[in-house]
Amino acid sequence: MYWMMGGFSGIDWRYGWMMLVAAQLPIGVVTATLGAPLFIALLIKSSR
Repeated sequence: MYWMMGGFSGIDWRYGWMMLVAAQLPIGVVTATLGAPLFIALLIKSSR
């Protein structure tokens, strides 16, 4: 997390935050698309 604080010379901290957000977006999309059916399946199983 050193680069987030602008530790790397020449990299702006805003660019670091953009990289962080860009890295988290696909993770969130994958988690949402895979997690939703799993969660629904668990709900159906537990309600029976």
